[in-house]
Amino acid sequence: MPENTQRVSVGGFSFENKDEAEQAKKEIEGIRYIKTKTNMNDPEVILQVYNKMIGQKLFETAVGYSYLKDLQEYLTTIPFIKNEDILPIPVTHPRLEESLKKQKREIAQKERVRAVRARQREKNLAKIDRKALETESSGKLKISLCVNAILVVCVVAMFAMALTSDSPTIVDYQSKLLNRYASWEQELTEREKAVSEKEQELGIQVDTEQTDFTD
Repeated sequence: MPENTQRVSVGGFSFENKDEAEQAKKEIEGIRYIKTKTNMNDPEVILQVYNKMIGQKLFETAVGYSYLKDLQEYLTTIPFIKNEDILPIPVTHPRLEESLKKQKREIAQKERVRAVRARQREKNLAKIDRKALETESSGKLKISLCVNAILVVCVVAMFAMALTSDSPTIVDYQSKLLNRYASWEQELTEREKAVSEKEQELGIQVDTEQTDFTD
């Protein structure tokens, strides 16, 4: 049989494991210390010590409970001590409590793991959302560029078709262009004529000045 399943006897009690047995040994030592430091002939002192030990929950095994029970029975025999002044003995189950504590620790650990995973999922989703947004923006930019390129091609193609077309629109455009060119040519001729006249005037003045100088 494995060692941890062997029962251990302490103070007339048999315990299932070494941990409880060690606790029982500590309680026996504590009881001895109390007996040596306390006036066990004074019921009032015993009542105070008894209630204090219960309040501090000093005992967890049958050894300690047995000692408390002995004190309780003694105090109930004292006429001037009221029963309501004698605290009841709270019975605890260390193994059950330890099991519950372990269960609580496991639940808390699972909750922490879940919280970490939830935060990680949120981070991953945020990254995915940002990536999707960037991809969508990039896609929209590409589409916009493609649309603009297509529009440019269409405009150039339409302009080329217009230049090579004999449609009335092009005829009108050519007529307007020729008229504007004729207007520019006439304006240029008038300017040249004015310049020539100015040059002639200047030339006459120069000749006159030269004749006067030679005389």
